[in-house]
Amino acid sequence: MAQNATILIVDDENTFRKTLALQVSSRGYEVISAASGKEALLKLKSNLVDLILLDLNMPEMHGNELLRQIRSDYSALDLPVLMLTSSDGTDDMIKAFGLGANDYLIKSCDIEILAARIETQLSLKSMNMTLTVRQSDLRQEYVQAKSRMELDRIAMKKEIDHRVMAEMALIESEKRYKVLYDNTPAMYFSLNTMGQILSVNRYGAHVLGYQREELVGRDIQDLYEPGDRPRFWENLEEVICNPGVPCRWQLSKLGKDGMPILIRETARLVQGVTGEKNILLVGVDISDEHINLGL
Repeated sequence: MAQNATILIVDDENTFRKTLALQVSSRGYEVISAASGKEALLKLKSNLVDLILLDLNMPEMHGNELLRQIRSDYSALDLPVLMLTSSDGTDDMIKAFGLGANDYLIKSCDIEILAARIETQLSLKSMNMTLTVRQSDLRQEYVQAKSRMELDRIAMKKEIDHRVMAEMALIESEKRYKVLYDNTPAMYFSLNTMGQILSVNRYGAHVLGYQREELVGRDIQDLYEPGDRPRFWENLEEVICNPGVPCRWQLSKLGKDGMPILIRETARLVQGVTGEKNILLVGVDISDEHINLGL
């Protein structure tokens, strides 16, 4: 049985109304009574009513007219209305259901039947209220989830845009570095600790008269004059034994045409991207300086 439910009994017959009120209140319901349609409308405005027991045949305002006015403000699920009548005429029953009655009972029916019908309608109303609340909660959860998804989408878009911009900047930086690396007036060699050439810039290869692919993979000592090779290996061992410390020297390299070129070189042991140890060798052609000095 629904707890604390308030039932409005509307009937112009004083004796029946009072008797019915006693029977209904004995079932644990709060009861409000009205002797006419107008009084019932006033009671509805000033009280929270859960269900109405409405007499069909009343003077001044017919039960169906009161039902019509009630349904203009309350749905059949919001406020159940059980019609009560002295007859079981089919036409009256059809009209009442058409106007929104939830149920139809003969006044002379057993109180147990009436109580069961009341309980059924109140249970349906309670379930509808529960569903309505749940629907509201689900809508709120949906809105919140949608809002979170939108915030996540915006954050993800910002992150993607940031990464794209960073990658574009990196690509642009790499392009500028490559241009500088290839065209700066210095000879850049990358060697492994065995003296093998891993890479060389375009300028460095050009000074010696080579294409870069002709130098990659060769032993760099082959590029020095034979008399300078022992000194080069001494210098290289010093670089390997002192990581991070630059080492400088002047030695002669041989161009592809066999002509010696005096090079001032600086070497340093560095760690590659994958953790391997490489030697960065930077050289500058100083042949003209010596010629100008008469050396």
